[in-house]
Amino acid sequence: MERTELLESLLEVSTNEYYAHQLKDELGRYFNVMTGVVVESANLLSPQNLECHGRLCYLSDDMLVTALLVLCDVSDAIEDEDRCTLPPPIREAYDSKTAKRESDALVKTTICEALLQLCSTKTGRQYLRSLGVYFILREMHRHECAVEQNLVGIEGGNELQTQKNLVFVVDQVVDQLICEESERPKDYSSLRDVPIDKETEEKLNKAKVAYINST
Repeated sequence: MERTELLESLLEVSTNEYYAHQLKDELGRYFNVMTGVVVESANLLSPQNLECHGRLCYLSDDMLVTALLVLCDVSDAIEDEDRCTLPPPIREAYDSKTAKRESDALVKTTICEALLQLCSTKTGRQYLRSLGVYFILREMHRHECAVEQNLVGIEGGNELQTQKNLVFVVDQVVDQLICEESERPKDYSSLRDVPIDKETEEKLNKAKVAYINST
């Protein structure tokens, strides 16, 4: 039994409020470390060092699959043909109906931002496609948009803004995965190297802010 499973099992059977609280904290710390590793691994990649980028993708299956499991849910409607492209642990979670999407929008946003970092290179995009990430995010996007709609008109703007930011990041990752490689600039090995003038950058930032702040 993995450490997370053990902690969750202990939490379920614990009747002592004090120890239950301790177990929750420990499980939270463990998950935060896992998420942090994903994010830092992606953020620390140098755009020029594609060898390290490829190594992260192909030698870190467990880390990425663990992060992706957090984005899956038993309610996801993925066809059998598409489900066959998913890593075995994720297929098993779906088949056993144990897949459960994380409820914390900030955690999901953090993971998706790490995936977006991996989308900056062809190596990263191809690897994410090979894991069936598109199908997972497609279903996640459907769910998160419904959550966003339910928050519209409810007091507590921060929660709605956080949710909108999550949807925005998911959209960005999906856009990168569905874009044909033949449509991309040929002269750049990383999207981070593509020059963007200041005016265009400001327009993009304003559009993002306007969307997140809209009600």
